[in-house]
Amino acid sequence: MSHTFQAASRALLLTAGLLTAVFLYLLPAQAQAPASAGTAGARELGVPELVSAPGQDPMLRYPVAHYHGIVHHISHKYGGGSCYGYLYISRDILRYKVRWPEKDKGHGFQLKRADLTAAGEWQSWGSGTEAAEFKFRDGVTHRFFYMPKRVVESSGERFLWGEQLAVQGLLEGVQNVDGVVAVLKAREAGRAAAARDAAPQKAQPQATPQPAPATLRVSSQPGGVQVYLDNEPKGMTSAQEGELVLKNLPAGEYRVRLSLADYEDWTNKVKLAAGQDLKLEAKLAPRGPRPFTVQDVVDMLLGGISPKRAATLIQERGVDFVLNDKTEQQIRAAGGDSDLLLAIAKAKK
Repeated sequence: MSHTFQAASRALLLTAGLLTAVFLYLLPAQAQAPASAGTAGARELGVPELVSAPGQDPMLRYPVAHYHGIVHHISHKYGGGSCYGYLYISRDILRYKVRWPEKDKGHGFQLKRADLTAAGEWQSWGSGTEAAEFKFRDGVTHRFFYMPKRVVESSGERFLWGEQLAVQGLLEGVQNVDGVVAVLKAREAGRAAAARDAAPQKAQPQATPQPAPATLRVSSQPGGVQVYLDNEPKGMTSAQEGELVLKNLPAGEYRVRLSLADYEDWTNKVKLAAGQDLKLEAKLAPRGPRPFTVQDVVDMLLGGISPKRAATLIQERGVDFVLNDKTEQQIRAAGGDSDLLLAIAKAKK
């Protein structure tokens, strides 16, 4: 086989891999099944667990699939696939522990939150992937899908594409760990209080009737938007109609925030009276294109985009990294030339 044919084959495989990695490599071979009508509501937010020991800082635990497609760590070779385990998040650390498969146990890690430089939804070729992407100061990037707990607990468990939980739930834990911990503690306190109330008690004087609960109907453009009340996630508006109905809300004032990748957050304050049924309409404004990361540049080159075309795109959108010895080596290794490096040096935003 000639060197020219081998080089062409590698380029074709890399291009195809970049376009299909997110959708095909996430699922183990035994789990690649077509989606069914039963997954219509699968993008639920999910609830992490509080697993802190007494006397230690609160820690959140999320069931996840750790995606290892494109090279991003010395121990993660290109070839796709995922391992499954738990991501632990506290004020000081991010720790990942693999449960299965056994061959990927070495993918576990513990890193300092202080070294985290970026956390957001992984954007592949300008589109969201429903995966969280965490970048660290030393150049390491980790990507996770937020999974149902049964997938992590049962080695080889079958599941359908679309069953992964909303990525916003995982990102909220990283970006607002104290807020999520406070919500979970409040829920635990509420359950404990409910258990006490359910226990047999002596007859009490007749309680004063409580005010009727209120209803808030949120309508968003576009649909599929995450809705928060006072920074507590309440669910997502439907993808088609863009609606979410929140019932049984106590009367009072609330801060409403709507969030969606590639759109500016929409916020408003509403005051609900007892028994009120209020409709709130919101239209989110799209964000402008973000600057390229060094991984974006490497992905473009490996995907078959010429250095000249890459330089043109970078001149239009800019980059968010500094050109140094390390980043220059990464770009040259992917096929970049001196003209592309010059464009990057001028385009830093």
